[in-house]
Amino acid sequence: MSSQDFIERLPFSLPDEFPKQRSLACTCGGCFETAYRRFQPQYTTQTMAKIAEENTSTQRQQAAEAQKLAQLQRQQLLQQQQQQQAEMRHQERMAATQQREEAAANQQRVPTATNQTYSRSQEGIPEHLYELTQDHKIVYADGAIRVRRGERYRGRILVDHAEIDIGRGSYNVPTGILRKVD
Repeated sequence: MSSQDFIERLPFSLPDEFPKQRSLACTCGGCFETAYRRFQPQYTTQTMAKIAEENTSTQRQQAAEAQKLAQLQRQQLLQQQQQQQAEMRHQERMAATQQREEAAANQQRVPTATNQTYSRSQEGIPEHLYELTQDHKIVYADGAIRVRRGERYRGRILVDHAEIDIGRGSYNVPTGILRKVD
């Protein structure tokens, strides 16, 4: 008698039918497999070893995939952190550069009225006597000088401004407030 003939002759019950009484040939939840293995012990041992090996192999593959995924996530996180740090360093460099440029621009932004020169007639223009037509305040780094209307000073008119000599220094003034006297 073959195992196939035996299986065909086993009592059969449906899963819904008599739920508390299952036969050896029950087709739900592995009962059929258990009954079949009881009658073929060699097949059962080989099959179980194969299934165990496949399960182990599957578990190893899943573990390897999980490790690869975790490593990929770590690399992505590391790259993201490096990009953020590089961006922060770039912003810091840009801010420092901007501060240096602003400081240099502030040092160069000295009003023309504050430029005090100690040399007379730098451009070779002859000096004349000039009378002030209005009051003016000359501001420079150490203080300020107030000049009044009607006062006379030696000086020169240049292309974009005029210079008057007061004491030992030359001071820039607007050309519109000077009138040539001699």
